[in-house]
Parts: sequence; structure tokens; C-alpha cells
Amino acid sequence: MVKAFESIRPHTHLVGLVSAAISDYPWIDELCTELRGAGASLAVSSLRAESATRVLLEALADSGQRSVTYAPEAGTEELRRAIGKPMTDQHLFDAVALAAEAGLREVKLYFMLGLPGETEDDVEAIGRQLAQLCAVFPSMRFIVSAAPLVPKPHTEFELVEMLPVAELRRRGAHLREALQKLRRVRLRLGSPRWAVVQATFSRGGRELGQVILQASLRGGLLQDVQAAMKAAGMRLDDYRSALVTKPWNVVDAGCEWPQ
Repeated sequence: MVKAFESIRPHTHLVGLVSAAISDYPWIDELCTELRGAGASLAVSSLRAESATRVLLEALADSGQRSVTYAPEAGTEELRRAIGKPMTDQHLFDAVALAAEAGLREVKLYFMLGLPGETEDDVEAIGRQLAQLCAVFPSMRFIVSAAPLVPKPHTEFELVEMLPVAELRRRGAHLREALQKLRRVRLRLGSPRWAVVQATFSRGGRELGQVILQASLRGGLLQDVQAAMKAAGMRLDDYRSALVTKPWNVVDAGCEWPQ
């Protein structure tokens, strides 16, 4: 890796570390130390809170990065376990502590709304968690991104029914209310209607080919997708509902989820 960096050094000093879980790489500390020693500035998109290391976070801070991103996905450990996310609250607090000690000043947290089995308490738990983080880490700022669950092919939730748009909006408003008194927290809510569009294009088949083409020709905005769907005699809500067929079965992704 250092040799590869030396070959591009005349053009750039920035090295992006890209992986599904870069902090799970067994030699991540050694890699960061060697690259920083060679003069590289490091950047990552997001980290697993369970495996973030002090060396990695210090390397990011020394490279000029001011924030780090973790993805708890859900506000409670119970719901995280239900979706196969092993992160505990303690993992998250430890990871934020490492970021603060490394000199980072901002933590971005990704959550999903509308997960199967999600309750009001799961949504409210996000607010409680952020209140605790603000109290424990007074020098840190937090950006909370909460997006509706979008069922995707070849995942455990590929056939589940999405919550209605009105309900997703209500849960988003509930989360906003839970966070509004926290001055160092900024909330970014994903669009429920656009989430349904994403689910449509993710779970649809070849029948959507002309819809995608016509929506693109119209400008690609939400109203363009809606108009193209209506012209084709289809509804977005048909793809929000639970599916019984899998148009994507023609693709072998090499993974199977238990039914």
C-alpha cells in the first residue's frame, strides 16, 4: 500500500480507505501508521463502532478530518439484535470517546426508521441516547441522519412491507421533537416518498424499464417518477407492500437468507 501511495504522491496526498468495514481489517493500525509516516492524509466514509481503534481515529484527525461516522441503525440494543446489528450502547459510547480523545469534533450517526418490529420506544430511545452523548461529551457535535427503511433485494428484508408514507413522516416528526432541545444535535430526515421510489426501483422488474426511462426524460424529480408510473398504469404503493415474487431471482448474489 505504501508503495502504491508513493507512485501517486506527485499527484495527491489523500488516500481514501474503502471497505465494507475498514476498521475490521486486522492490520488497520499498522497500515495507518505506515501511510501517515509516508505523508499520506487518510479519509474514510464510515466506521464500525465495535472495531474503531485509537490509532485509526488519531490518523484521521491528524489528516485534517473533523468528523467520523457510525451507524447504530436503531435506538435500542434489542432492535439492533433483531436486525443482526451487534452494536451495543457501550460500543457506541466507547467509539465516541475515542473520537473525542483523538481530536475529532463531530460524530455523524445513521439510523433507520420503520424497521420491522420498531416501536415508539425505539424511536424515543434515539433521543435519549443523544441526550446522554451530549451530556457525556460536551465538546462534541452530533449529526443524526434518519432514513426510512428501504427493502433491498438479497437482504433479509427484501419482501417486507414498508410503513405507509404518513406513518414514516409521523415517526420522523416524533424523532425531531425528541431531539429539538439538544443544541449540539442536528437532524437530517430522509424523504419517505423518495424511500418508496427507491424501494420500487430496487424491488421492481423489467416492467419498470420504460418508467425509469420516461421519468429520466421528464427530469428525474419525484413528480416525474409519479407521472411516469401513472402513465404506465402502476402505483408506487404496489412496491411498498409486501411482495410474494422476486423479480431479482435471475441474479445470483451468492447469499441466501433464512425464511
